Amino acid sequence: MIMIRNNPYPSAVSLNKQNHLEISGPPLRKQSPVFKNIHKSTVVMLLIILFLGVSSLVVIFNFNNQRPSRSKAADAVLSLNLIASKTALDYNDQFNVTISGTALTDLLSISALSYRLTYPADKLEYIGYSLNNFFSAAAPSDRVTEFLNWSDVSTAGVIQLAMGAHCTTDIPWVCYPAQSANAIATVTFQSKSVAGQATVALENVLAATGANCNPTTGDGLVACAENVGTIGSAGTVTVTIVTDSITATLTPSPTSTRTPTPTRTPTPTYFATPTPTITSPPEPTHEPNTVNIRFRLLLQGLAQNRPNKQFRIIFKQNDTEILNREVVFAADSDGLYSGQVYNIPPGIYDIYVKGTAYLQRKKTDIPVASDEQVIEFTSAQDRLLVGDIVCNTPCLAPHDQIYKDNIIDALELGQIIYEYDPRNGHSASIADLDHDGYVGISDLSFIIYNNTVEGQ
Repeated sequence: MIMIRNNPYPSAVSLNKQNHLEISGPPLRKQSPVFKNIHKSTVVMLLIILFLGVSSLVVIFNFNNQRPSRSKAADAVLSLNLIASKTALDYNDQFNVTISGTALTDLLSISALSYRLTYPADKLEYIGYSLNNFFSAAAPSDRVTEFLNWSDVSTAGVIQLAMGAHCTTDIPWVCYPAQSANAIATVTFQSKSVAGQATVALENVLAATGANCNPTTGDGLVACAENVGTIGSAGTVTVTIVTDSITATLTPSPTSTRTPTPTRTPTPTYFATPTPTITSPPEPTHEPNTVNIRFRLLLQGLAQNRPNKQFRIIFKQNDTEILNREVVFAADSDGLYSGQVYNIPPGIYDIYVKGTAYLQRKKTDIPVASDEQVIEFTSAQDRLLVGDIVCNTPCLAPHDQIYKDNIIDALELGQIIYEYDPRNGHSASIADLDHDGYVGISDLSFIIYNNTVEGQ
């Protein structure tokens, strides 16, 4: 018997009776048909699964490219900012704040906007708003688009605005009407008689980018939760309301000089001067061939409390006094004082206005022609300056006791210092220029600011 080495199984080789070579030992292993069939089926199944997976990815990719995503919020679509028409304001001064910006994505994919503006209600008053051309263009001819807007200004200091386009004949994501982000809306404010800085801020801005975001009326313009993009950067704008307070400047700019009266007492005796009692006279009968005109005045120094005040109105022609009327003025909702002068003969006049504690102002060559006429001293240039509270010579005549001597100088400064008491009330004193109930730093600042100024 011959042994064969290097065979994993022991075997024997011999010659049989027919002299044929014969190998004996354990049979060699052979793969079964069942196992072979199972292996082939598994390979085929894996190939089918791989094919289906690749096909699904292609379908999803194409679907996402055909319409906006419906599963998550969109990225920022706009970068907005605020632009003020002017940043230095007088009291009761109107100005505009324009909402504008730059598109960060295709504008035609935006179907609605919602945002909020905040402002200090103690310094600014909301007047109104207007929409610009963000949603102004017409939709394609085969669709009908309804443009919507909504606002809520019921809370002082907060303006909520929303705007959008509603496609009435097509699915939302094929009607994108937004056109230009350069000027979305304009909001108008008016400054109040309170000095300082006021900041308008843009907040809570959302933009619906179309898919399933067909806006409706009311505050649900951007109510859909899908595909709502925030703004890349909101904005603020700050304006400054000017003041005549001592904190603004301690160096007055006199407009006139005056030679002292030789008989002037160098050390006058001061005493508390009460504010004159003011009563409104009855309205006179309208005389024929005359007109009644209304005056509106802006008074320096009054921010909150605005009591009725008496003014003297003089009408002159060629330096000759034609009329001299005393009129009680009352503050209106704008913080301006209004009063009526009756029975004026039509003509062209130089008009002088003088009030208790206020320097006189004038307007020249004013035609008086109709009852509807309004004469205004309401700008920063012709408002009435406060501080004329002492007569240079004894106030003997009744009108001098009310209107003083039409100049602000050291006598007024001495009167303020004499009555100065910012802790205890002096509401009845003429030295309480701002009518806050005390003779304090603000009253002193008006005298310093207007020192040496003489009325017209």
